Amino acid sequence: MINKIKKIFTWTYWRSQKHLYLAGALLVIISGLVINIVGGCSLHLLTNRYEHDFVVECRGLAEKTNKDVIQPNAMPLNFEAYYNPKLKKCFYCGGYNSNGFMAKFIIDVYTNKEIISYAVNLKEHTPEGARKIEALDAKKRELFNEK
Repeated sequence: MINKIKKIFTWTYWRSQKHLYLAGALLVIISGLVINIVGGCSLHLLTNRYEHDFVVECRGLAEKTNKDVIQPNAMPLNFEAYYNPKLKKCFYCGGYNSNGFMAKFIIDVYTNKEIISYAVNLKEHTPEGARKIEALDAKKRELFNEK
């Protein structure tokens, strides 16, 4: 048995025509597997790298948007930034409190378009105000891929 294994690893065994075809086929299969594994991993890493760059860029644009939309003498709300890879868009969700009113909005920071917004009087709780808040929260869950 050991002699047969040694024979397989010798050059004289692989020199014959029939074994040469087998060796070529094995080489192609092994090379394909290695390329697939290494290529697949590097492609995945490259994709994650690009998505990470978009997330970092999105956060920076959202910070700038936050500074631009907050009214003077208003108390800013915590804002959120989210890069949606399916839509290839960056969204800002934030707002402010000022003089008894709360304003909140979602903005596509790449196009600077307001997606949805509301302003409610914090002193008067109305069904209309509650609907506006729920509508914005539902849109945020959709765009930010929240369950």
